Amino acid sequence: MIDQEQIKEWLTREALPVSVVSGDERATWHLETHFPGPGGPRTHLVCPRDNDRLLGVLRKTDVAGNHREAMRQLTPAQFNEFKFQLLRDFLRSGVQYRLDVSPADHDLRSFLVIAEVREEGLDPQALFAALRAVHDRSLLAVMHVRHAVGDTI
Repeated sequence: MIDQEQIKEWLTREALPVSVVSGDERATWHLETHFPGPGGPRTHLVCPRDNDRLLGVLRKTDVAGNHREAMRQLTPAQFNEFKFQLLRDFLRSGVQYRLDVSPADHDLRSFLVIAEVREEGLDPQALFAALRAVHDRSLLAVMHVRHAVGDTI
């Protein structure tokens, strides 16, 4: 099983705030930090109950209301091009993703970026590589959204 205390130690050694998230029935344990530093976006580290030899690093990003409204104005071809570019970059990066999207009305509500680290390869470098991958891909997705609606990057 992945040691929660070891993960907390590695995070606090890098001056990252760490809090325990309680009430997650699907997790053996669940931590929250702000990466890349205090005040940064919330990032979750979860050891799933059904596989305690796996660490999931997750970040959910909600799409701003003004960007959602602008995206609804895209033509079907423009929306499909946006999704193609976004998914292509996710697939190239080795992270997993989940989109909360309604293709019928071009409404992208949020996206979730996930990186997994297995216990046998887990060390501080692997942990921070996963944190960076989730952070970088989340920022890239935000840039795709802003570009698609003609907002400045």
